Amino acid sequence: GSNNPIVLTSTTADICTVQNKTVTFNAEGNCTIEATQNANEAFVNGIATGSISVKSAGVFSLSVTDKNGKAITQAMDVDTLNIGLTFKAPTDDIGKTATFYLTASTDTAKLMFANGKWVTVTNPLQAAASSVLPKDAIVLPLYSGTLGAGKYTVYVKYQIGDKVVEATSVLNVISKVYADAYAAAKAEGKSERYATTYATAMTKSNSNSYATAYAIAYVAATFAGRGDRYANVYATAKATGKSDAYATAYAAKIAIGKSDAYATAYADAIEKKKPDTYATAYADAKTSRKSDAYATAFATAIAEGKSKGYAIAYANAIARGESEASARAVAGL
Repeated sequence: GSNNPIVLTSTTADICTVQNKTVTFNAEGNCTIEATQNANEAFVNGIATGSISVKSAGVFSLSVTDKNGKAITQAMDVDTLNIGLTFKAPTDDIGKTATFYLTASTDTAKLMFANGKWVTVTNPLQAAASSVLPKDAIVLPLYSGTLGAGKYTVYVKYQIGDKVVEATSVLNVISKVYADAYAAAKAEGKSERYATTYATAMTKSNSNSYATAYAIAYVAATFAGRGDRYANVYATAKATGKSDAYATAYAAKIAIGKSDAYATAYADAIEKKKPDTYATAYADAKTSRKSDAYATAFATAIAEGKSKGYAIAYANAIARGESEASARAVAGL
């Protein structure tokens, strides 16, 4: 060649452009590039052209907006929100029928919008919508309504045969009951721990008296160094009207892994001012499906310091309806 610079020019500027030997594709179609080199004493002007077919990779964008069309990442559970898809089909998919799926997942559940409502699913297989993919961009409304409180990953996908394309968006939906309760507690000068506990309890019960009693008990338990499991059980018992003696005893047993039946029997005995030895023996008997008469007699004997054998014989006699004197005599044999 002439050793003069080679200049690249696009002859299809609507499809592609060239700058500093970098080609930019702007639209679908045939992109034609012309290369020219000026002549010198030994060579004439040189011109060469080349073309390439440009196909669109498409656009697949999920949007979550409020009722005014403003993009959002947070909403209340009473707010109407709109989920839509902006979509331009890839060149190779134009004219094909695509099936669209819409799913909203939290840490604990996967929901899919189908047949006009959100349903909990293991694997979302039901289509939210189907559409023949046009050449032009489309906006496909997928859902308009409310979502329950939770941190969601909303995603939509379309499928043509084995081909699957997905788009996602993160959305935090806050309970209005929680927000109002939290704000009310903070306005009263309550601590952060109290406010969050009270608000959480309100979302579960929607009862101010329950939530107040729960929050007071929970904060007191955690302040005393109790773990979350103990504090939750203790606070629940207090909020449902149990005495402090009962709630303390019940929570202590649940916190170490005892069953509800065991903890209930133990706490019942403690509330009656029975010693720990009695309460433990009584709970053991009750969770062994013994009658209350048996459990009471068995626990009484154990609390007196009698042997387990004595206590069993005595309790069996009492359960059979024998008198106190007779049961004591049988147990002493």
